This record gives sequence, C-alpha cells and structure tokens, in this order.
Amino acid sequence: MPYIKHVSLTNLRSFGKAECRLSPFTLVVGANNSGKTNFLRAFADYAAARALDVPLPPHRNTPDDQVLVELTAEDGTSPSIRHPLTIYRFDPDTIGRPEAAAQSDPFVRENGEGVTQVIERLSEEGSPAFAAILSQFRSAISEMESISLTTLPPGGRKTIMLQERGLKEKTPLCDVSEGTRLVLALLTALHQKDPPSVILIEDLDRALHPRLYERLVLIIHGIVRETGTQIIATSHNPYLIDYFQDQPEAVVLVEKKDGLSTLANLDDRLKAIDWDSPTAEEMPLGQMWFSGLVGGVPTLMRKPAA
Repeated sequence: MPYIKHVSLTNLRSFGKAECRLSPFTLVVGANNSGKTNFLRAFADYAAARALDVPLPPHRNTPDDQVLVELTAEDGTSPSIRHPLTIYRFDPDTIGRPEAAAQSDPFVRENGEGVTQVIERLSEEGSPAFAAILSQFRSAISEMESISLTTLPPGGRKTIMLQERGLKEKTPLCDVSEGTRLVLALLTALHQKDPPSVILIEDLDRALHPRLYERLVLIIHGIVRETGTQIIATSHNPYLIDYFQDQPEAVVLVEKKDGLSTLANLDDRLKAIDWDSPTAEEMPLGQMWFSGLVGGVPTLMRKPAA
C-alpha cells in the first residue's frame, strides 16, 4: 500500500485544525500533554470509522462541530487502514511471561502479549522473519547469541530463552533487562505475519541506552524499505532526534496553542530560524529541539512552585 504522506485533522480530540506531512518512518515529539498520543489515536479512529461506518469521536469542547481525519497517500488516494489499528505501548512486565502454545495465527498485542507465541510460530516454520529478528536483536544487544523456547510443566506453556555470550545456561526472557525485552517485542511486532500497513508506537526509546538509538533507527528504516510498513512513533528524547539530522521533514512537532494541539514538520520550523545565530546552524538536531528554538517543548515556570 502507498504510504500516507499527509494528514489533516479538524476538531479531533485535542486538535482544532492541524496538518502535517508524514514519511515512511515518522518521529513525533512534543511536551507531555501536547497531543502526541491523540495524534496516534487519530489513525486508529480513522481506521475504525471507515471499517465500522461509525462517526469519529466529537471534540469535547465543540461537540457540534464537524470532526474530520483526512489522510492522503503518496498516490493521491485516501488509504484504507486495517481495523483495529494497534497503538503499541509495550509493558515490560508482560513481555516474557509464559504463554499458551500458539493457535492459528498469533499476533503481538498492544502491551506486548503474544511475543512468545509469534516467536514460537516463526521459529517452527523456519521463517526468514525469525532469522531477521535474531539478526537484528543481536545487532542491538550484542551479547545475545540465540533465541529458543522451552515448555513449562504443567500445562505446556511456552517461555522464551536467551543464550548470552559467556554464560553456560540460557536466561528466561523475563529475567533480562526491561530494555532488552522491549527491543525483542518491537522487532517481533515489526516482523510478525501480516503486520498492519501502519504501525503506531508510543515511547519508542523507552528504557533503551542512547547508544542504541542509531542502530534502532537504521533497523527500522531497513524494515520499512523491505516490508512497505509505515511506522509512526513518539518520543521525548533529543538524542533520538539527532539520527534524523538528514531528514528533518520526518520529525513532527506537536504543541499546544491556546489549548489546542497543533502540528508542524521540523524542516519547516528550521527554515524560520534566524541563522545569524552563531551556534544554531552547528547544533545537533536534537539539541536544537531541546533548546526550544523550533518549539515543541514544555513551557516551564521560572521557579518551581513552593
């Protein structure tokens, strides 16, 4: 399916009138309560409205005004998005729990449940997707050597076991770090059978060491190219934004103005900067965002309340 290149929102959730361009891999940044999650929900709302022929949820402050979500694909059409559309908010306490043996076609759920079942099915089938998950997992977490499953009595529930370099015994997935579990969940969601055409991810960088960001961005770009899946993810991390230095158009800023959420592409904001500043042009992209030069950051009181 052609990727979505433009989105326009009218009176949806926290938005008044807002629009922006999208890329095959889009990073959405902004302050807490700016509307990032509502931006992701817009795509799920759109998919539900088209599939179920139901109205979009009204704006709570202007319930009588028309609500619109308009998506435009790169070929100029209004795309169909499979319903239901999941917003991934991975729960590390869920990822790695023993799961029942896979039935039919397992899939990764919003909180990460199903990772074990998907890994089991892909491994049993000798799927290239399983090989890709292992290769990319080892690329991100270098001490990992293999992924396997074991059956737990009674009941035959399955759990993922990881072979770490230098250790004799395998380690259950539930016993490794939160960041390691989240990396495996993300890779499994991206490589599962018949993934959605659009994948939405909340807090992409959660619990990850900043040195992993470059590798993560490269891996995701590779998956996007190979599968045609479009990925839209949120973050608060300036170091992650640095790896979009060559494509600022792929970063979307969300911020509140007069109580309503707004959207802007970072490349448009860069064009408006006063480049006579002696440091702005030399700043890493993330530092430029963090500094407030381009907006999309919290407005702080000068002194904390007593």
